[in-house]
Amino acid sequence: MKPIKTYKGKVSLIQPNKVTNARYSYTEREENILTLMIDAIQGHMTGSKPIQTDLFNQPMITIDVTDVGVKDKGKYLRAAMQMTKKSFEFEYQNQQGYTEAVYGVIATTVRDVKGTSLIHVTINQWAIPYLVYIGKGVGFTSYNKTIALTLPGEYTKRLYKLCKRWENRGGFSMSLDEFRTMLCLEGKYSKLKDLKKWVLDKSRERMMQKADVYFDYSLDKVAGSRSYNVINFIIKGNNKVLSDSKKTDMYVLVYGVLSIAYSSLKSSKAKDICDRLADEPKVLERAYNRFKRMKNELDAGELTLEDVAKLVQYVLREDFPEVL
Repeated sequence: MKPIKTYKGKVSLIQPNKVTNARYSYTEREENILTLMIDAIQGHMTGSKPIQTDLFNQPMITIDVTDVGVKDKGKYLRAAMQMTKKSFEFEYQNQQGYTEAVYGVIATTVRDVKGTSLIHVTINQWAIPYLVYIGKGVGFTSYNKTIALTLPGEYTKRLYKLCKRWENRGGFSMSLDEFRTMLCLEGKYSKLKDLKKWVLDKSRERMMQKADVYFDYSLDKVAGSRSYNVINFIIKGNNKVLSDSKKTDMYVLVYGVLSIAYSSLKSSKAKDICDRLADEPKVLERAYNRFKRMKNELDAGELTLEDVAKLVQYVLREDFPEVL
């Protein structure tokens, strides 16, 4: 695993919206481990790098704590152990046509290689669809891996991914109760001034310094409430970082839309087409503009995933036949 400080901006990831929007409480290190898991799984699925496997041929990642600038691996080891307690759930239709509800934990085993800086974390195979599947009823969030790993603070990392989730729409709103629930803030920062100081303002400042997007926010009183009960986020591009990652953002959005038409769980066709589009910057930008409109309409509920899949195939045949 390359040191975080040497990761290039071209490294980007796609995360299902159900993961982005889920209620969970991960520490800064646990969030990094989750990001590295998604990176390893997607690298394997797209054919860019086979995933590591353990003694029993189960998928795993290796964390070298020296790569993340840590001398004492105790904190990362404890974070890895906590991943064996982080749960997930989803439903799917089995081959017999029955719906199965799946419950499990993200990681099954942690191995501390004594006398070294290495920690092995085995990924639960049943967690893989939860972490990467984009399909019926499941949109995606595209974000910069380097930024996700290097942003400090657990709340900053969550807010970064939420902002990337809604970036194309320019912002989003939710009730304060919903916001607290999503970030597991019940019982924390009960005074609004503390929530603003330690979660919102601090995260905004960090994202302005180190992320490709940041946010402004406002609070409202609705439905006759005497106290603030709604929070509005306005998402803004950060030109200090955006200029270096523009092509990255184009690539990852195009790849995400292509994955709706050509499932990356079944083949590498989405990745292959996206790579061919990216060979010519002007061609990639043209595809980006077409696909961005599709994703905006999908997010707005104006198109279904089936509509997008058909449109993608049509656009490729008519406008980009050379990549097929």
